[in-house]
Amino acid sequence: MSRTQRDAKFLLTMILGVKRCACMRSLPYFFCQVVCVAFSADSKYCLAQGGHPEWNLVLWAFDRNTQPIASVKTSTDSGPIVRQVQFSSQDALIISLTGDKLLKILRLVDGHFKVVQLNSQKDPPNYLCHCWLFDDEFVTGTESGEILLFEGLEFKSAFSIPATEVHSAVNCLVSHSKGFICCSCSGMLYLYERARDEKTGFRCKYKLCAGASSIIHLALSPSEESLLCATESYQIYTAALSNIDCLRGEEPCLECLDSLSSSFQNPGPSGSSRVVGIDVSVWKPWIATCGEDRFLRIWNYHQKTAESARQFAHRLTTVSLHPCGLFVLLGCEENLFQLNLVLNAACIGRELFGRSITHCSFSSGGQRFATTTNTLIYVHSLYTRNLVAMLRGDDGQICDMKWDKNDQRILSVTRNGVIVVWKLSWGAPEYEEAISHVLLKTAAATPDLTSIYTMADDGRLREAHADTSRLAATSSPMSHEPASCMVMSRSRDTIFVGGCCPRRPNSVRAISLPLGSTCISGTNAEYVCHASEVSTLAILHDSRLLFSAGADGSVAVFDVSNAAQRGNSFSRHDNASHATEFSDEILVAKAAIVTGIHELSTHRARVDGLMAKHDYQVRLKQTKYDDRVKLILEQYHVEAERDEHERLQLLNLKSDLELEYQKRLQALEAKLDIGKQQLRRCYEATNEAETLRMQTLLDLQDDWVRSWTQETQELCASHKQRASRLHACCADEIQHEQHQQNAVIQETLEVRIACKTMASLVETDGDYETAQVRQSYQAKLMLEHAHTVALRADNAAMKSKSSSMLQDVDNQRDESRALHDRLNEQADAIKGLEREIQGHKKEIREREATLADKDRRIFELKQKNQELEKFKFVLDYKTRELKQQIEPRETEISGLLRQFGEMELELGQYHTANSSLDLMIGELRLKMTSLYKETDHHRKTMSAYAEDLIVLRMALRECSELYTHRELKRGIQKLRDVDTRADWPGCSPAESSITGRNGANTLDRDRQLLERNKKTLLQNRLCHFQMHVQEHGKLLALRHPPSVILTQLGY
Repeated sequence: MSRTQRDAKFLLTMILGVKRCACMRSLPYFFCQVVCVAFSADSKYCLAQGGHPEWNLVLWAFDRNTQPIASVKTSTDSGPIVRQVQFSSQDALIISLTGDKLLKILRLVDGHFKVVQLNSQKDPPNYLCHCWLFDDEFVTGTESGEILLFEGLEFKSAFSIPATEVHSAVNCLVSHSKGFICCSCSGMLYLYERARDEKTGFRCKYKLCAGASSIIHLALSPSEESLLCATESYQIYTAALSNIDCLRGEEPCLECLDSLSSSFQNPGPSGSSRVVGIDVSVWKPWIATCGEDRFLRIWNYHQKTAESARQFAHRLTTVSLHPCGLFVLLGCEENLFQLNLVLNAACIGRELFGRSITHCSFSSGGQRFATTTNTLIYVHSLYTRNLVAMLRGDDGQICDMKWDKNDQRILSVTRNGVIVVWKLSWGAPEYEEAISHVLLKTAAATPDLTSIYTMADDGRLREAHADTSRLAATSSPMSHEPASCMVMSRSRDTIFVGGCCPRRPNSVRAISLPLGSTCISGTNAEYVCHASEVSTLAILHDSRLLFSAGADGSVAVFDVSNAAQRGNSFSRHDNASHATEFSDEILVAKAAIVTGIHELSTHRARVDGLMAKHDYQVRLKQTKYDDRVKLILEQYHVEAERDEHERLQLLNLKSDLELEYQKRLQALEAKLDIGKQQLRRCYEATNEAETLRMQTLLDLQDDWVRSWTQETQELCASHKQRASRLHACCADEIQHEQHQQNAVIQETLEVRIACKTMASLVETDGDYETAQVRQSYQAKLMLEHAHTVALRADNAAMKSKSSSMLQDVDNQRDESRALHDRLNEQADAIKGLEREIQGHKKEIREREATLADKDRRIFELKQKNQELEKFKFVLDYKTRELKQQIEPRETEISGLLRQFGEMELELGQYHTANSSLDLMIGELRLKMTSLYKETDHHRKTMSAYAEDLIVLRMALRECSELYTHRELKRGIQKLRDVDTRADWPGCSPAESSITGRNGANTLDRDRQLLERNKKTLLQNRLCHFQMHVQEHGKLLALRHPPSVILTQLGY
C-alpha cells in the first residue's frame, strides 16, 4: 500500500470509526492531503475535500456503508485553491465551497453533484471562509476584510469589520442563533447580531481580543454557551458567551477569553515539533524539555503552567535537570550549557566546550554530571568543573547512559550491542556484556545497576544481570514493535516503553517484571497518547508520575503510583491526589540584591520625606477645618431658633387639623353603623333561605333512602327465588343425565359380553361382525360424549349466569354504600357551611377592628409625613452645604490615597528584596554547614591515617625483633597485608576532587615517603636475615651433613 493510500485510510478511520475499517479496503478514492472535513447537521453525511493535485470532493453516508455516495473534482492542478466545504443548515444535499476567487454551490441529484447558478459579484475576491446561517442565508469572509451576505443564492449586501481592522483578513466564520461570529488575523473576535434597522441586516455588538496571534479556527458548543478559538501560535482560548451580555462600551474586552491550553513545542526550522529531551526535578514540581524549535522550557506539572522559556541559536540534543531544580544542563551541537534557574528566567551560568553531545545527565546526588560524545563519556564535578573521569569503551556510538543510586557507577549502552558498567574509582569497566547481531536503541536499569534491560530494533526486550553475567532475551507478548525509549519504576516491578512506529499514533506500554510472568494485565496497560512516535520518557523519583514526550510536540503526564495494585494500568494525572510538599528555594543574582538594597534606601528616604510633608499638610488642614466647624455651629444655632419658631406654628396647625379630623371621623362612624345594620339584615335573610334549603334537602334524602331500601329488598327476594329455581333445574337435569350414562354403560357391558360369546362361537366371521358392532357402538359413544359435553357447557353457562347475578347483587350493595357516603358528605357539607357562617361573622368583627386601626394609622402617618417633610427641607439644605464643603476635601483625600498606594507598592518591593536576601543568607548557611561536614570528614580521614601508620610501625617493630626465618617470614607477610589493603581511607577520586588539589598532593607525598621508608627497612632486614642464615648454616655444618642442612633451611 502506498503512502497516499495509507493516509486516506487513516483519515477515513478517524472519520467513520474503527469498526468500519474493513469496508474501506476497496475504496477507490485516496487523497495526498485533506483540506477540510465537514459533517451534516443531522449527522448522516460526511464530506471530505482533498488537496493538490487531485482536489477530489467525496461524500459518504453513515447509515449505509463506507462506500462513497458521490464525488467530484472541484479544481485542477493549476486551478484555484479550495479552502473550505460545508453543508447547508437547512438541506443536507446542498454543499458550498470557497477558495481563491472561487465560490460554488453544489446540489446532490441522483448520486451526482450538479452546480447551482449563483448570482455573485463580477470580480470575485479571495474567499477564506464561509458559514450557513439558520435561514436560507450564508456569509463569506474575504482576504480584504469584507463579509459578503447571500440570501436565496443571490448577493444581498457587503460590509467590513470595524475601521481599525480594515486591512485584516477574515479567517473564520461560525453561526449562532442570533447571527454569526467572525475572527481576524489580528486576534480580534466580532459578534454580529441581526438588526432590522441596519442596511446590511447585521451589526457588530461585541468585541473580544485573543492577543496578538492570528485566530485560525473557531468552534461553538451546541448549547451556544462556550466558544473555542485556536490561534496561529498553537494556543486555545475559551470564552463564556452566556455571560457576554454584561459587556458594554466600544473597547474590546481582554478578560473574557481564558487560556485553555498552549503548545509544548512549536515546529522548528526543519518543520518538526519533536521533543528531544525531558527530565524531572526531585525538590520542585518542575520538568525541563527541549525540542527541535531550539527552545528550553521549564514546566510546572502541578499547576500545568510554563515557568520559563529560552531560545538558543543551535539545535538542542539533550537536557538534564538537577535534583534540586535550580540548575539545568543543556547539550547542543556546538556547546554544553549550564543554566541557573533564577526566579522566572533561565540564565547561562557557564558555557562548557564540547561538540556533538548526544546525552547529558546529573548524578543521583547532583554533585557530578556526565556527558557523552559518540564513544566517550566525560564525568565532571558540578562545583569545581574538574574532570573526574574519561571513559572510553567500544567503538560503537553510545545510545543511552544511566547513573547508579550511589553516584559511583555508570551504565553505557552502545548501538552495536555492548553493555558496560563503569566503576568511577577505577576508571575501568566493572561489568561488560556484548549482544551480537542486534542494534540497541534504549536501555533501563535498576537503581543499583544489577539488572539491565535493553530494547533492540527487532522489538525484543533483553535482560542482563551484572552480578551473575547472565543474559536473557524475551519479547513482549503485546507486539514485536520497536521502542524508542523506556524507563523503569523505582519499585523494580514495571518497565514503561514508548512506541516509535512512524506515521501513526503511538502509545506508552507497561511491562511487568520479571519477564517470565504475565507481562501485561489490565485494560489501560497500553495508552495511546501521541500522534507520532514517543521520543523520550521520564519518571519521578518516587515512581508516582510518568512523563512522556513525543515527536508531535506534546508532553503527557500519567499517574502510575499504584501500577502494581491496578494491574500495570495507568491513568491521566490528577492534581488533587498525592499532594507533595516541595522546596521553595530559588536563586537570586547578586546584582539584583545590590540593586534592591540601593532602591530600598532610596525609597526609605522618599517615604520619610513624604511622611513629613503629609504631617505638615494634616496640621494645616486641621486648623482650617476647626475654623470652618465653628462657623457651621454658629449657622446651626441660628437655623435651630428659626426651626423652633416654625415648629410652634406647625403645632397650632396640627390642633386645627385634629378638630377637623374628629368631625370627619364621627361622620364616618355614623355611616359605618348604617352599613353594619344593612349587612346584618342581609346576612339574616340569607341564613333563613339556606336553612329552608337544607330542610328540603333532608326531606329529599329521606325519600331517597326509603325508595332505595324498598328496591334493594325486592331485588334480593327476586334474585333468591330465581337462584333457587336455577339450582333445582340444574340438579334434575344432572341426575337425569347421570341415569342415562349409567344405562348406556350397562348396555355397553352387556353388548361386550355378548360379543365375546359370539366371537368364541364364530371365529371365522367374528372379525367382520366385531368390526361392525364396534363401529356402531363407537358412534353411539361419540354421540353420548357430545351430549355430555353439551350438558357440561350448559352447566358452565348456568354457573356464569349465577355468578353474574351475584355480581349484580354486589354492585347494588356498592351503590347503596355510595349513596350512604353521599349522605354523609352532604351532612359534612352542611356542617362546613355552618362553620363558614361563623367564620364570616368573625371576619366581619375583625374587619371592623381593622378599619379602626387603619384610620388611626392613617392619622399617625399624616403627622409623620408632615414632620418628615420639614426634616427633608432642613436636611436638603444642610446636604447641599456639606457637599460644597466635602468636594475640595475629597480631591485632597484622593491625592493622598494615590500617594499612599505608591508608597505601598514601594514597600512591597522592599519586602520582596528582603525576602530574596533572606533566601541568599539561607543558602550561604547551607554552604557553611556543608564545609563544616567536609572538615569533619577530613579530620576523620587523618585520624584513620594515623591509626594505619601506628599499625605499620608496630608491624615493623615486631619484624625487627624476630630472629628465626619462619617467624620473620610471617611478620613480613603480615606487613605486606597491612600495606596492600584495597583502599586507604578518604583517597577516592571523588573525595580528592572535593578536598582540593593541595590536599591530594600532600597525601601523595606522605604516601611516597612511607613507601620509600618501608622499602629501605625491608632491604636492611633482608640483609640481616641472609647474614643470620649464613651463620646458622655454618653452625649446622659442623653437626650435620649438607643435605640435612638444606632440608632444615627449606630448600
